[in-house]
Amino acid sequence: MATVYHSALTDSLHEPKGITSALEDQIYIADGAGSGNWTDAADILGYSYIDIEITTKETETVALTADTWTPFALDYTDNVSNNFTHDNSEILAYHNIKYTGTNTIIAQIVFGATLQWDGGGSAPNIYGKFQTSTDTTTWTDITGTAFARYLADAQLGYIGSSGVIELDQDTYIRPVVMLDQSETLIIYNISYNVQGHRKYT
Repeated sequence: MATVYHSALTDSLHEPKGITSALEDQIYIADGAGSGNWTDAADILGYSYIDIEITTKETETVALTADTWTPFALDYTDNVSNNFTHDNSEILAYHNIKYTGTNTIIAQIVFGATLQWDGGGSAPNIYGKFQTSTDTTTWTDITGTAFARYLADAQLGYIGSSGVIELDQDTYIRPVVMLDQSETLIIYNISYNVQGHRKYT
């Protein structure tokens, strides 16, 4: 039996219940128990993203130590972002991206870079992968994101990786690279994109 009579309603009778107190861009979500709440549409849709692209114009050179995984840090300003943050730092210095949304999401990560071996020594192989952490101290490899490429003398090479991961609030992501010998690389451009939707059980 109804607990609120039609004559006692204060909202417009042709609008949903509670519309006068709902905020802009909110939608009504039923709770399965005969009621519900007005909730931000962005929270329900759960779309989170960060998109980055850097063109370094052959000004960035980085020296890598053989057989040492090194964070692929980026000095950039993101094009667009929602529920992600980052800290700028020098290229290949310590760096990561942080997911700040309150909902768990299933995210796709896409990374690519155009680079060149500087020609010193012998042509190296380059390896890369993504890692995730909740405290920036202990890092775990993201399955399926590893890649490898041979860098021929004086030729531009493209490296890229992609993968899918479940992200909780305050989870960090970073790409790392490694050479099989100590060499210097020239970085031309980098693109980096993470986007995901809310996970529903």
